[in-house]
Amino acid sequence: MIVPTIARLIGIPEGLICALSIVGGIAIGLGVNWVIERILLTVWPSGRQLMIDEEGITLQERSGKTIRLKWSAPIDVRSWHFVVPKERGWVRKGWYCMACRLAQEDRVFVPYSFMDSAEAETLPQWSAFPELISSKHAARPENKHLLSRIGKQEPLREAENDRWDKGAEMSPADFTAILAEIDRRVPDWPTKRVMSDKG
Repeated sequence: MIVPTIARLIGIPEGLICALSIVGGIAIGLGVNWVIERILLTVWPSGRQLMIDEEGITLQERSGKTIRLKWSAPIDVRSWHFVVPKERGWVRKGWYCMACRLAQEDRVFVPYSFMDSAEAETLPQWSAFPELISSKHAARPENKHLLSRIGKQEPLREAENDRWDKGAEMSPADFTAILAEIDRRVPDWPTKRVMSDKG
């Protein structure tokens, strides 16, 4: 309704009004969607919180349920990143999704964050974040050389599935702080993880 009204006011011929309405409607819809998504990110948080103390790290759900991992017991750390293929909300195309799966016995949660690639690659733990390669990307003829790497990435794909179910998105600053704490508290990480991913 908006585009045809404006088009008639400025004297655009009727034949072009239909085409402009379609293009304008799509543009307006995308713009409204972008604004709404940004607003929702600030007023509709997931309700999950990560808390760290001297004894361990705890994920608290909105419902009040908690998952707690203790520093005194072994924690399996599996970390990875992937390139964001297209812009969504405030996350830019080409940024990295950085994720770190923490598991202790049957308790699992996955802190993750979206970060500018240049910022991510300056992290002290960057070498512990191998790239999770998209199967669709590797299937292209020019990327056949990636297929052998994909075959070795099943543990990371399982961890990515956990991110969808048990993930806790955080700001880059909070994610960086948690990585530093994990680095300090978990023996042989990130060195152990890097060696196992390479070999």
